[in-house]
Amino acid sequence: INEIEGMGFIKAFSIYTFSGILNRGISFLLLPFFTHHLSQADYGVITIFSNSMFFIIPFMSMGVGETLTVEYPTLSKEELRKFISTSLVFPASVFLISSLMILVFNGIFTQLTGLSTYLLFMVCVLSVFNFLTEYLFVLFRNENKPLSFAMLSIGKTVIELSLAIYLISVVKQGYMGRVNSILVSSAAGFIVVLIYVYRNKLFVPGISKAWLSVILKRGLPAVPFFLMLFVLNNTDNYFINYFHGKNNLGPY
Repeated sequence: INEIEGMGFIKAFSIYTFSGILNRGISFLLLPFFTHHLSQADYGVITIFSNSMFFIIPFMSMGVGETLTVEYPTLSKEELRKFISTSLVFPASVFLISSLMILVFNGIFTQLTGLSTYLLFMVCVLSVFNFLTEYLFVLFRNENKPLSFAMLSIGKTVIELSLAIYLISVVKQGYMGRVNSILVSSAAGFIVVLIYVYRNKLFVPGISKAWLSVILKRGLPAVPFFLMLFVLNNTDNYFINYFHGKNNLGPY
């Protein structure tokens, strides 16, 4: 039995490692293409756009994936449904609050980030899509489904980058080609999530107060930590963009 379990571990480890290396390898190999076809200003917009998602996602996640991984071995099917349904309160709430703030303070956010109103809303939408896709990755890992993990991960990357090549080099969309490719691949991941949740009946109406309390107790203390990391690693990009423009942010 131990030998079988050991082989299963080696197989799963190999699949996870291969998919991770392949995804990053494809992105790395395409760097010359992007640097050739995108201007410095384009890179500046993409940098601010990506950083803005890094800011929102921790508020949406609230450490839900980590909590699920810890609790998963003891969860019944019914409790798993309750946990998943309750945890979706956070991305939904953050999405609504963020969208409302963009509507109310649109001028301020546009001036501070240099992003259009459309891109600001795309930050909110893509943050939700990415949260749910990462959620499914957590489920795959806990359910010991490395092949499903690899297929979704690699498929999402291939769709995103191949579409980016087409939209940037053929359609000549510039930085919007990169944004639209991320949107399409993220939407595809979102559709896979919906299908998986529906087929496995992982969603039930209602909110569990017990699970809501657990998630808040474990997730809220981590928020200041993620904010600190964001300030240390990303705020310089916003300052350069605000005072010196996207052309100077690109090569930075």
